[in-house]
Amino acid sequence: MAAFRSAFTAGVTVEAWEDPALGDVPSRINPNPEHGHKRHVGSVGVQITLTATVGGVVAPLDAALGGKLFKVFFAELPAGPPPALSNPVGQSSVQRFTPTVPGHYSLRLALDPLGGSIFHHVDVEA
Repeated sequence: MAAFRSAFTAGVTVEAWEDPALGDVPSRINPNPEHGHKRHVGSVGVQITLTATVGGVVAPLDAALGGKLFKVFFAELPAGPPPALSNPVGQSSVQRFTPTVPGHYSLRLALDPLGGSIFHHVDVEA
């Protein structure tokens, strides 16, 4: 289990994840009607920000992390090369990228050493 929480804080919207039946092919999802599936959606050319919270502090500075730093990488991309990842100086708890092509992106945010990791998924539209 990760020793932090993290979430998209800019550049995405949360939308209903729908997969309607097509002819004789049923929907691939079967959500509880009270709790439908959701997904994060971004747009090509719009910067996306991912922010971590440690011990209740949102976006802590690296100096407050006791020698641990956040690392991020793309686990899945629609096409290469990956967009550049950046963060404010001395604040690895905030990561940003601007998608260049539409598709599904998966990012792994880890607090090293031994702080665990969290995967984040976003579908980017043209």
